[in-house]
Amino acid sequence: MEKGKQRINARQKRLLILEKQDKIKEKWDEKIKDILKDVPPLTQNELTKKAYKPALRKALYTIKEEDYLKNKLNTEEQWINNYFINFHTSKKINYEFFDALEKLLFERGITQELYMEKMMCERMSYWRFTHTIPSLEKLTAFCIVFDIDIQNLSSLLLKLGVTFKLTDPVHYAYYKLVEDYKGHSIYECNLLLKQIGIPNEYLLPDPLAQKKPKKTTKN
Repeated sequence: MEKGKQRINARQKRLLILEKQDKIKEKWDEKIKDILKDVPPLTQNELTKKAYKPALRKALYTIKEEDYLKNKLNTEEQWINNYFINFHTSKKINYEFFDALEKLLFERGITQELYMEKMMCERMSYWRFTHTIPSLEKLTAFCIVFDIDIQNLSSLLLKLGVTFKLTDPVHYAYYKLVEDYKGHSIYECNLLLKQIGIPNEYLLPDPLAQKKPKKTTKN
């Protein structure tokens, strides 16, 4: 190992990558601005009477900018451009989700200790729930145990850009459990799911079912 070379952890690596990407994005944004300077003006056909309204005109011009940009950039450049746009959107959505989840926990008085007690889990499980995107099964189980209504769950899902697919039997079952069966145990909910034919892999995470019995040693 070279002298003076310090080891960095995963968080520091991530920050370095993001810092580097920010610099690349600044240069990329300048390039995009230069390209869009040459966007031709809207033609008379495009300027309909409705388009004279500021919001509609802006939307129409945005569409034209996007089309012009796609034609101007090659495949690789389009991928880079889409990467920065989608990554920025993803960060915003995820931050909004965690902010909403934190606010919900605070308003309902759900502390780390209460969560661990009700969900019968360890400290690490609470950290994962509040710092990583939880699955639909985990969010559903959480809302059932803590008597959180379907509106709040739907709001959390919308922050992630997803929603219940009510034509899907599994999604519909989760939806109805949160709507009509809050406050019951996960064990009771899973019994209902089994009775309506939901496969075992889609059952809600039950802490009691996951606990393995201790091995007994024979004398």
